[in-house]
Amino acid sequence: MRTYLYFFRQVRLVDADTNDRDARVVSYDVNKGNRQIAHAVDRVLRPIDLP
Repeated sequence: MRTYLYFFRQVRLVDADTNDRDARVVSYDVNKGNRQIAHAVDRVLRPIDLP
């Protein structure tokens, strides 16, 4: 999985499915103030290329 960071603070997560849109991080640090770091992703990451 590769992660790209763009100028407008958009993080795109690239998965193995080439004919579908890539997932993006839509909310950064959801549980701010806690010891864990969590982000919200808008799509599912697929480990293989589906037909």
